[in-house]
Amino acid sequence: MTKIEILKHFAQIASVYRKIRTLDPEPIFAIKDILLKHMKLKKPIKVADIGAGTGRYTEFLIKALSPSKVKAFLVDASFEMLQVAQSYLKEKYDCHFINSFAENLPFKNDTFDVIIVFNAIHHFDFRRFIREARRVLKPRGFLFIYTRTQEQNRNTIWGKFFPGFSDKEQRLFWKDELIGKLKRLRKFEIISYIEFEYPRTSTIDELVEKAFAKHYSTFYLYKDDEHIQAIQVFKENLLKHYQSDLIYYTDENTFVALRKIK
Repeated sequence: MTKIEILKHFAQIASVYRKIRTLDPEPIFAIKDILLKHMKLKKPIKVADIGAGTGRYTEFLIKALSPSKVKAFLVDASFEMLQVAQSYLKEKYDCHFINSFAENLPFKNDTFDVIIVFNAIHHFDFRRFIREARRVLKPRGFLFIYTRTQEQNRNTIWGKFFPGFSDKEQRLFWKDELIGKLKRLRKFEIISYIEFEYPRTSTIDELVEKAFAKHYSTFYLYKDDEHIQAIQVFKENLLKHYQSDLIYYTDENTFVALRKIK
């Protein structure tokens, strides 16, 4: 998927993104615990949310830490997603909105105390982004990454029952691949690595509605006719596997906390 295709996808779903995506509070609480342990937070910290989208996780972090303690910079390549973020956050919090790619951040060296990346690292050129994150983070600053591995993706309701979902999604790292990349990073140390599991409940119709809305960018890898046909097979697979219209399943995600070495 090219950057132009990615931007087209997010332009199309920006207006409904907050409705169709689930927010996981657990990694935000993990971030809060780490920051309270390592920082005094006597004055507002500068936080950059790279790939911020509509600002859901930025807002949750601000609320968790207290609005008076955070000056947030929301960075996203999608102008439409940032517009939605502005409509929710601009009047409430000390937030700034920057339309930019993650691999070329328009900030001076040693600017931020914290960088967060939620469900977006697979959209970036990893090496180039890490280089930029290292540059704009202050010494001893924190980089928090929340993502899904290939193994976790294959274990989702989509990976199990939606035709081609796991095979088409090749942007995610395998677990060993991710850990290897993180361990080899220069001037960063891993201070936390957590694998979260979330019990979910949805009706079949709710899941089908999300698939039609293309709530994951993976769905943009399907041609239109192929996507429609896959949704029908997905629905049939669920009806065969579950005895009820109410579906109980599990999502899994990976949280990594890195700290920049002086």
